[in-house]
Amino acid sequence: MIGLHPTTVKNNRGGLRVPKAADVLADQIRRQIIAGELAEGERLPPEAELMAQWQLGRPAVREALRILESEALVKVQRGNVGGAIVQAPSVSVTARSAAAILQSQQIPLSDIYQARLAFETGAAYLAAKVADDASIAMLHGLLDDETGCVDDARLWSRAASRFHQGVVAASGVRTLKLFSDMTAEIIDDHQVQINIDPSREDVGKRRAASRSHAKLVRLIEARDAKRAQEHWQTHLEELNIRYFGDSVPFATDPA
Repeated sequence: MIGLHPTTVKNNRGGLRVPKAADVLADQIRRQIIAGELAEGERLPPEAELMAQWQLGRPAVREALRILESEALVKVQRGNVGGAIVQAPSVSVTARSAAAILQSQQIPLSDIYQARLAFETGAAYLAAKVADDASIAMLHGLLDDETGCVDDARLWSRAASRFHQGVVAASGVRTLKLFSDMTAEIIDDHQVQINIDPSREDVGKRRAASRSHAKLVRLIEARDAKRAQEHWQTHLEELNIRYFGDSVPFATDPA
């Protein structure tokens, strides 16, 4: 029989604690899923077999499965043909979880927008370096969607957010795309609220933003990485100042 071998970890006071058996079992199964040792759609052994294999009681095994189910790594089916079925890690689920953590820790929106500025400017630079014809066509499609609904504040806001995510996707860096997906979970709703408020935004500002987006696409097509990065940094800084009243000066770059 295989027993668990828990490792000590630091607690919030800096001391050491031994994780609960359920946490250790969940971690063991999680590692097997991530490593591909357990394939998507594969059914885990029944509870009784897991109890015998890991030398654990039923409550610990059930708690471990609940942990994995909350992380969308298994789907637990109840009934006569019940059991836990492996699910591949999902980017969208991970992004939603990370967004929930940011919100639960009361990270201010201005901080999240600053993070977006940091990684999107780098993404714009990389996109101009590596974007292929398919990526550029994708950006044109997103831009067309955006300009086609400029008179509808709510629809335009969602389309503009998708364009921002498209810029990151065009960089080819999947880690940056994960960051983008994470922040989009929070930024999207905030931008809708801003854009549907006529006292803050109007159709003129939306059209100006779309012209700025179009300029970025032209710079990416021209493979002008330095100007693409500079233009996108200016675009995002202006946006942040408009939203949060930041008084840090910077050079303007008209569309």
